Amino acid sequence: MTGLVHAHSGLRYLILAGFLWVIFNFIGKRNEAFDGGIKKAFLITMIFLHVQLIIGLVLYFKSAKSAMIFEDFGMAMGNSLTRFYGMEHMVGMLIGIALATVGYSKAKRMSDGVLAHAKAFKLYAIAFVIIFVSIPWPFLREFGTWF
Repeated sequence: MTGLVHAHSGLRYLILAGFLWVIFNFIGKRNEAFDGGIKKAFLITMIFLHVQLIIGLVLYFKSAKSAMIFEDFGMAMGNSLTRFYGMEHMVGMLIGIALATVGYSKAKRMSDGVLAHAKAFKLYAIAFVIIFVSIPWPFLREFGTWF
């Protein structure tokens, strides 16, 4: 279980690097089509997100941090640590991953490559913000960690 926790914590940095790759690609290549290296940046970030999702779901259903949600929902919501890991973190991440997935899926089906790039970027940017604030950073939460 500890290995999965460390993998889950460490993978967040690869995901954030992927989001930065997408952002800098968009800034530098705003008027380019959604193909080649641009599409690869979006795809690799989305793959990291889905791997993170699988690890996160295993941890969610096996972790003591979220087990209280299933035992006593009312008491779990009264505890900030349990509420965060049991609900806020999970819901925020699911929304962020869904937005990124929809952004990539819609963009790859669009015929106008430049418009597709902008559409994917918009949804990835929203996903990035939601995911960033849903991570248990030590500067955002009293119980967050760097790794």
